[in-house]
Amino acid sequence: MVATRMQQEQSHSPLLAIISSALFLIFIIWWIQSSIQPDDFSYLFCTTATSAICFFIIVNPWKPDTLEPIKLIAFFYGMSFGLGPLLLAGEGGYQIPYLGGGWVRLLGEGSLWGLIGLCCLLVGYYSYPILSRNRGGTTSSVLSRGARKTVSIFGVALLAIGAASYLLLVHQAGGLGHFITYSSGRADIFSGAFGGFYFGTFFLISGLGAISCIHVKKHPLIIMGIAVIIGGAYSLFQGREEAIAPIICGIISIHYGHRRLKTRWLIIAGAIIILLASFIGYFRSAEKSEGQKTDVVIGNFGPKLQIHLRKTLSQNLEQMDAFLIALRYVETSHRTLGGDTLLAWLEPIDRHILGNMIDSVKAGRFMTILVMPEHRWSNTALSPSILGELYLNFSHQGIVVGLLLYGVIVRWLYEKVSRVDSNPLILMVYPYTIWILSKTVIDGSGLLFRPFIIALPILVISLAIAGKSSSQPQISTSRLVEEGNPQ
Repeated sequence: MVATRMQQEQSHSPLLAIISSALFLIFIIWWIQSSIQPDDFSYLFCTTATSAICFFIIVNPWKPDTLEPIKLIAFFYGMSFGLGPLLLAGEGGYQIPYLGGGWVRLLGEGSLWGLIGLCCLLVGYYSYPILSRNRGGTTSSVLSRGARKTVSIFGVALLAIGAASYLLLVHQAGGLGHFITYSSGRADIFSGAFGGFYFGTFFLISGLGAISCIHVKKHPLIIMGIAVIIGGAYSLFQGREEAIAPIICGIISIHYGHRRLKTRWLIIAGAIIILLASFIGYFRSAEKSEGQKTDVVIGNFGPKLQIHLRKTLSQNLEQMDAFLIALRYVETSHRTLGGDTLLAWLEPIDRHILGNMIDSVKAGRFMTILVMPEHRWSNTALSPSILGELYLNFSHQGIVVGLLLYGVIVRWLYEKVSRVDSNPLILMVYPYTIWILSKTVIDGSGLLFRPFIIALPILVISLAIAGKSSSQPQISTSRLVEEGNPQ
């Protein structure tokens, strides 16, 4: 069955991929020639190479799975350390006071290590020994009726718990009006009512995963509808990641659990998601008041769409600036943090269960205070990026080893979902986990606590059905071929 599914994946024309890659490279060369760029060969060569490699990974005709995680990672990586810097550097995007007069030199060094990091990531991803490819045949596992019913019940219960947490969080933070009129820093949007109710809302995504696992094959539109509703609910919190994540999860679930989606549908979905991200960023920073009508604020978005898209690029996709801050800190202080920021995602567990036993530092807050000391007493934090966080902790060795391991982990997860027929429960946890791992390119390790929350109830579900789940006779596909072709 797996072989059949892989044969049904959308294939791309090699000629079209080559032509589009050539046109993309021509665009980059034209942009470099027509725009004002820093006079540094390392920066120009390495960002161009990073952009071109990432673009080819995305359109690679010999890897027809349009949602293979390396393609999503290549998009984030290319925008963060390739095309993004090329588009923004000429407009003074890196003339940050903290970087001093050597920002061009740092940009060249950062671009070089960005390219080296990409190569390490690709080596880890493509050299991972795919031991799970059974040459003797692949087995197919089917959940029993009792197991399917149990997962469905748990899924509905998790949706209910997540919805209740959401309503309580909105109520305690000040009600619907508070969120609609809020215009300050997003880190303080919950007015102190954060904690358990906020994390409880992630059971909505756990519930979506459980329901998808059982019903996406026959009811993909219902699954997508639930995902959009959850995303719409999260958009009230004015956070791009929260609003986009459920929609991405719905798309991934349909792609692997129902039918491989064609490229054109993914392009349309991607364009809508980028517009949604731009609008959320605009709405959060727009001047709002109780007396001003919301539809007036919304109406002002369209005329300045190009500006809002550029802000989305500079604030949410391009992360070379965070990497340069890390380079500057290590250069001036002659020290690294030795892994302290890599444990920061455990902070909620450490605070509530371990009694602050773990000594950790939040990379985004650390960088924010370096660049903007006046924000020391606020909750504002930069996105540290995977390169910035690895370098901040372990210097160059961290980039090489860290991205090698990162590529291996992502490929291991992809191998699991590519054999979804033999392990249908993987769809409960894979979509959100791979989304967060892909976003690690931008956000560093800070978001890793969220998959942990989502995985806990899914672990409970798995344990609950352990005694009920009975696979139908696991027949090897190679055996089916032998039986279907008697000698």
